[in-house]
Amino acid sequence: MYAQSQNLGISFFAKKYQKDKNKQVPIYVRVSADGKRLDISVQRKISPDR
Repeated sequence: MYAQSQNLGISFFAKKYQKDKNKQVPIYVRVSADGKRLDISVQRKISPDR
């Protein structure tokens, strides 16, 4: 039996091109593992100035 190495990364980002009527942008989390990635909305919005 042997151990496989895995690369794991987690980052948060705002999709600035998806402004709503209040000019707020959604926050997403990106989970990366071994070259594959998944973007998930955290169901929160912020002002793009932040």
